[in-house]
Amino acid sequence: MVQADGTGLVSRAGVALLREMTINTGLGTGWSETLLDTYDGIPTHLPGRVLALAHLATLRDQDKLPEDVRVLLRKAAVLGDEFDLDLLAAMDDDHGPEPDYDAVLERAETGLATGILDDGTTEGTLRFTHALMHEAVYAEISTPRRTLWHRKAAATLERLQPHNVQALARHHLQAPSARTATSAIRYTRMAADQATARFAYHEAVRLRTAALTVADRFGGTLRDRLTIVGELLQAHAFLSDKPAMRALRAESLAPLAELADPALTAQVVISLDPGNPVLAERRVAPEQAVHLRRVVDLLAQNLSRLTDEDSELRALLLTKLAIELYGHPDDRERDRGRAAAAQAEAIAQRIDLSAGTRAEVLIAAHTQAYATPGGLARRTRLAAELVALAQEHELVVSERLGLLWQLYAAEQRGDLTGAEHALSNLDSQVRRLPHPASAARVQWHRAMLLDLANAPDEDVTKAYQAGAQALEAAGVQRADLLLMTVRWCRAYRTGRAAELLPDYADRYPAWPASPQLFAPTLALAGDLDRAREILPAALPAFPDATYELDIALVGLTAIRTDDKHIAEMAYQALLPSADEILGPGACVLVPARQVLAELADYLDAR
Repeated sequence: MVQADGTGLVSRAGVALLREMTINTGLGTGWSETLLDTYDGIPTHLPGRVLALAHLATLRDQDKLPEDVRVLLRKAAVLGDEFDLDLLAAMDDDHGPEPDYDAVLERAETGLATGILDDGTTEGTLRFTHALMHEAVYAEISTPRRTLWHRKAAATLERLQPHNVQALARHHLQAPSARTATSAIRYTRMAADQATARFAYHEAVRLRTAALTVADRFGGTLRDRLTIVGELLQAHAFLSDKPAMRALRAESLAPLAELADPALTAQVVISLDPGNPVLAERRVAPEQAVHLRRVVDLLAQNLSRLTDEDSELRALLLTKLAIELYGHPDDRERDRGRAAAAQAEAIAQRIDLSAGTRAEVLIAAHTQAYATPGGLARRTRLAAELVALAQEHELVVSERLGLLWQLYAAEQRGDLTGAEHALSNLDSQVRRLPHPASAARVQWHRAMLLDLANAPDEDVTKAYQAGAQALEAAGVQRADLLLMTVRWCRAYRTGRAAELLPDYADRYPAWPASPQLFAPTLALAGDLDRAREILPAALPAFPDATYELDIALVGLTAIRTDDKHIAEMAYQALLPSADEILGPGACVLVPARQVLAELADYLDAR
């Protein structure tokens, strides 16, 4: 098979055959001539039938080769589109226990001469000249023989290249068995670790899922299965895939309770939003309340199994309990979360903890520093501590989270210079260490900074739309829901929030058209009776990152519905945040002082 000029794909004989076949199928010669004219392979826009004909041309040319060459090419196809000659020789043991390198090279050279093979990208390797060529040869192998050769490839790799875990995982997964299941799971988990290290998060999810499938198929232990589930949860967390995380967490709670293993529980119970706990899960997904209660109960049960002595495991479980209770509107549960975070901090002061656990202690403390006097100053300090710790110990996820916190804090202070600096730092980290959700958040906060700076309306609108679409593409949240809150805050500043009533009426009471926003919309639209009816449902406010925004909205509604009691409560609750901007990072409303002034005027008049 002689290569076509400029293509390196199909021989002239193969194209001649393809030309003949296209004429016979009524496609004409145009498509086959394209093969000769196209640089570096068949164009991706060619019809599927023509691609199939290219496969047939490859197979017809193979028919002209000696059988031993065809067998060698099939074994090479099992190894991949690019393969190591030493591995191929070791697999080719049909002629005796010792590889006949000369015979392998002679047959490989035949593949080179015919144009089916080409030099590989590294010394000692060859490759198929095109992916279609590899697929055509691989497809010719019977399923039983393919399985046998994948197992042989895995065994050969374990002997010659035991550190090539990507290839080992691939071959084991192509041909798993009860005998090799343990090895398949081990190498697949190792390959997933490598994928995560190079930020190939989708690949890590695929590999973790495959490992779980092998464990289920061949009867892995419950403990082993839960270990893999914990790793898969972490992989989904990198992609902000909350639906997948919710499903995995839900199915793991009963077996975790059965095993009653605090260390395994700490490994598997991962926050649904470890990369950015801002809006509480209870706010955006109230249907998850029962599940969250089960998680809290499980963590509490495991803590009760430990002694009262300080330990890393106790500190870690306490941090997880605090994080799961983040944003709970019930005062008792909120106090419980704060107590758990405080206990974890106390342990960290008394004993040495690993850097990873110390980071979790800071994260837990940060989640409990909302809806409390002096909270912003405390969150600013915790963010700086987390960034310093993470940079010292190369904790990529924790560093990213700390940088994001610093950005939120600067926005809430109305510090544009500080916010620009924090955003630049976050952007730099995301460019060095890619993370889709964080890259999308960079876009979102660029829009927020334009909003804070009172940039032209058209520029702000376009920036928010781009940021919301990026967040949706990254799996963080639907763009239309994110933009609802932004539109409301911007409309309020221009006196047009009442115009949004139809949109909010259609979605109420689901977030973001929750009582906190729907009640003031009704009041501004003049429907005071219904606003009065809904206002009590806005309390108590969720003690999460938008607590002050909620309190301000409740206060503004109370003014218009003449509810002095709620207005007084809102004034007192908002007073510690007098120097802050209300809204970031959900939106930009107004300075807290503006709302406090309205509340004070109303209360004085009463």
